[in-house]
Amino acid sequence: MHERLAVILNDYGIAMEKASSWAFGAPASLLTHTREEIKWAVKNSLTFLTQDDEKKRLLLRSSFINLALFIPDEDAAISAKAQAALKSGDVKNLDMEEMKQALEILKRITSDQQVLIIEIDAFLAK
Repeated sequence: MHERLAVILNDYGIAMEKASSWAFGAPASLLTHTREEIKWAVKNSLTFLTQDDEKKRLLLRSSFINLALFIPDEDAAISAKAQAALKSGDVKNLDMEEMKQALEILKRITSDQQVLIIEIDAFLAK
């Protein structure tokens, strides 16, 4: 089991590294394991920590919450366009409809993060 946990968490870490440049959500296709497998690996890893492992606990908690950043690839494409337009500073390149869609995607990410916070905090409280 420890080996399986390590593989899943290592692969997830690679996906998170690749996702770091995606400010408004990253494509879920970067994940090589399902969300449920990653959640399982994080939760099980947390059970092996001692009280001295607070930094690891916080890192795993944060990783759990950051699963919300991995969104459907179509949404990630919309978000990437909005990010590029904002980054360019050229307001003529802003498609207002795409910006509205990107804001809705951000709202969903935030909502998903809230759900994941509740889930992981309930797990940690046990």
